[in-house]
Amino acid sequence: MLSYARTKAEDMKLDNVTFIECPLTEFTCTDKFDLIYFSGVSQYVEDCDMEKVLSNLVPAMSERAIILDRSTANLFSREVSITDSYFSIYRTPDEINDLMKSIGYQLVYRKRSYRFLRMPPFLNRPGINAAVASFITHCQPYSFYLMLAFSAFLDAIRPIPFEGGQRTHDFLLFRRA
Repeated sequence: MLSYARTKAEDMKLDNVTFIECPLTEFTCTDKFDLIYFSGVSQYVEDCDMEKVLSNLVPAMSERAIILDRSTANLFSREVSITDSYFSIYRTPDEINDLMKSIGYQLVYRKRSYRFLRMPPFLNRPGINAAVASFITHCQPYSFYLMLAFSAFLDAIRPIPFEGGQRTHDFLLFRRA
């Protein structure tokens, strides 16, 4: 992925991008960043390691830095998924907020992302989830646009409250407290 990212950056003639390969818990940097974006990252990191990651990032954040987390969360209760080939912690938004508070950041914005993971509980079964995951994997990037269209269609004909469904990919934006 780093090789691909470097090629894309070169193709786009980006000269303000730095690529660093290291374990997430060992990342340190002397540069200052205005944005730290966790997109599907924090859900794969144990709590103690996530605290270490966040603490290591503090010196690398500018005074106006924001942290954006868009990892999968569970709205109602913590859920840990462990199989032979997969591990994930679906924290609640409150748990994510508490992690950010521990390093001096507060939640300032929360926006609902796509509705796709906000399915009614009866649709949220392993067989259906596996079929959806397979579809998304085999039809990229078109599956993303279909998912957005499907979400918009459902929201237009049958809106659901913000807290509908169990899992979410909401945007959680944090600033220094």
